[in-house]
Amino acid sequence: MTNKFSSQHAVRNRTWRKALLSLPLLLVFFSGPLLGPLTPGALPSVEAHGGWYIECVDCPRLFSDMTNRRLQLDSSGHPHIAYGGDHLYHVYHDGNTWQYETVDTSTKVGSYAAIALDGSDYPHISYFDESNSALKYAYQDASGWHIETVDNEHAAGIYTSLALDASGY
Repeated sequence: MTNKFSSQHAVRNRTWRKALLSLPLLLVFFSGPLLGPLTPGALPSVEAHGGWYIECVDCPRLFSDMTNRRLQLDSSGHPHIAYGGDHLYHVYHDGNTWQYETVDTSTKVGSYAAIALDGSDYPHISYFDESNSALKYAYQDASGWHIETVDNEHAAGIYTSLALDASGY
């Protein structure tokens, strides 16, 4: 016997999740020891909500297929975000302002991105290339960004995740 309430609840959750994940990129964070004390107006487009601050990081850009693996904090507690859909983007806060980078300018890339930071706070990003149904990997080092195709069989890059070992690989 199917539980009617559970199945309606699951459909409602999927609908909300899909709607929320298609909104412009918003960063929500709490003022505390990780980021230091923040005051309303200290960052552009910030609204205070009981200690929480909401900031539109890259608006009005629309993107798709956000996952919980798109945000990492560096060793200074600053956020790094990977996202895309039209191209792959890396955005990070340097402690004063947001820095924006287009990592992969190919079309239809960046969905399902996952980001990890190595011991030197360089970003490593795995993501989906929709045009080629491929899993791609981009990483930054002292010489710049490097991009490679990891797998181009059977839409391998959907729901990607990424972890680095102690050596940053």
